[in-house]
Amino acid sequence: MRKEYIVAVDFGHGETSAWIVPMDNQMDHQGDALKLRISNNVQLRTIYSVIYQGENGNFSLDDIGGNVIGAFKKKVCDLRNDTQKFRAYTEFIKAIYKRLLDMNDDRLHYDGEGNTNFYLCIACPTKWSNDDRIEYVKFFNEALNEFGVEVMWVINESDAAYFSHGSTSEFADKCVLIIDYGSSTIDYTLMYNGKKISDDQWSNDYLGASNIEKSILMEYSSQKDYQEVYQKTEDKLRHYALGWVDIQPEVLFEIRKAKENCVIEGYYPDFMLRHNVIPRHTILVRSDPNWRRDRMSYLFDYECDMDKCLRDYKDGVRSSFTNLAKNISQKLKDQKVDTVIMSGGASLMPWVKEMVKSTFPTAEIKLDNNASFVVSKGAALYARDQIKAFELFMEKIDAYQYKDVYIDADRTATNVAVDELFPPFADKLCENSHTAAELRDECLHFLFCLNSQNQKYCNIMTDTIRMTISQKVANDIKEVVQSVFSIDISVDDIHIDINPDILNFPEIGFKKGGDYYNDLSNEISNLYFSITWDRMRTVSECRKIIGTIHNWLKGVSKGFKYDENSLASSVDNIKQQVKTLAKEVFYKYQLFQTTFKG
Repeated sequence: MRKEYIVAVDFGHGETSAWIVPMDNQMDHQGDALKLRISNNVQLRTIYSVIYQGENGNFSLDDIGGNVIGAFKKKVCDLRNDTQKFRAYTEFIKAIYKRLLDMNDDRLHYDGEGNTNFYLCIACPTKWSNDDRIEYVKFFNEALNEFGVEVMWVINESDAAYFSHGSTSEFADKCVLIIDYGSSTIDYTLMYNGKKISDDQWSNDYLGASNIEKSILMEYSSQKDYQEVYQKTEDKLRHYALGWVDIQPEVLFEIRKAKENCVIEGYYPDFMLRHNVIPRHTILVRSDPNWRRDRMSYLFDYECDMDKCLRDYKDGVRSSFTNLAKNISQKLKDQKVDTVIMSGGASLMPWVKEMVKSTFPTAEIKLDNNASFVVSKGAALYARDQIKAFELFMEKIDAYQYKDVYIDADRTATNVAVDELFPPFADKLCENSHTAAELRDECLHFLFCLNSQNQKYCNIMTDTIRMTISQKVANDIKEVVQSVFSIDISVDDIHIDINPDILNFPEIGFKKGGDYYNDLSNEISNLYFSITWDRMRTVSECRKIIGTIHNWLKGVSKGFKYDENSLASSVDNIKQQVKTLAKEVFYKYQLFQTTFKG
């Protein structure tokens, strides 16, 4: 049974967001943001991709003191090499899922046994390989195993970002570039006439905006002020048996928040950090009588011009954009990029738009105003349309008249076999004299042997069914993709290579008194007012009789009779093969690549 909603969660390197769309008939409904924080302001419903770990090892999305752990979004193969990050990400996934259910229980239902009223999907960096995606989905489903739920599939982040816009016809006939500038990666998707033409390897997986806070921290940590505050803070924590607290990740996280405030509040490039680690550990504040007097000595206090600090980093981003432009030029030849859609939180930095504009001077630059949700929204919308397209497609597959397909193929194959195989058989037969009975029986045997043991006949039959089915599948998927995604696809290379069960003739029809025996006997008898079946015939007479038999064989397929149980079984076998192979074809011709849990 179809579920009520699609829920897509963008587990970003910097922040996490979730979007919901209904699966009802209101397919124009764009959905809305789910709450990960209680707020009437949609933009405040996201949550930082960090989790807090207390002294006892427990994890929480709420600040419980202890360690701040983030930056855990990595390929699973890399994540497994970092035990702390692996566990932290696992717990973060669980906590996010619980919060989704708790804060959105007016729409999201879960019965405690794995049954939900929504499909769940996620996104990942565009440059990841299919093996990386498979491992990522597996990792998520292992994390969610205790809930009995599964992630349905994963989609590339920049592909999803496009679909948050491209689900309308606005860009259907244009060349559109998506630049999804996130915390860990800069992902690119190029669409032309509604089709993706970019290579996922164009994307950049090392120049994400998290490098900015790392650069600032590197600059700041080299200074004496930082080192002194760090040492005092470390000593204080150790004094209260809190030496296990990791100071630097917390400072890095605060630098990140300060960086974002600098951009959002509009005072970029002026960066200001004011942060004291100690107050998070309330035991220190409550028990130390000198806290208020000494608190400024524990303050991480830093100001800088971000533009100067990021000179090398910006050069790297510019180089990535330049390489992107070269790749696009090679792909498009004379076609220019019409529109660049910039998404992701890092795209809000003013120098990014300027750099994009200088790289693509003729393109219209659009800055996504809903950057925090563009990936989760696009993933949800695409999942819904994909499900709709798949359902329409499978309805068509189910509606095929497979019985007619088999019978028509059987008749066609028999007629072809008669045309190709009977003449040389007849010529050899007529080299000598035979009785009419011998000619009848030999030709009945020829017909009877057009069965599963006759490889040439089987090949003709199989090729005929494959050609018929392939054409039907090709036409249907072309129609469905056009209907749902408003693009025209080429289907010339679609081949459904099924292997049908070839039915044999019931032997009884070829014995004396059987249908085929009697029909052929009557045809031969019509040559004469009376016939002596056991009289030897001349070669000329044999050829006359064979000519009559040949004409009979040309029309014999019209009267084929089948064992209904055997026919039903063979037809069902064909149907099941077609449904399995048609699914593969559908996902091959989907608009974007998605990787499924299975």
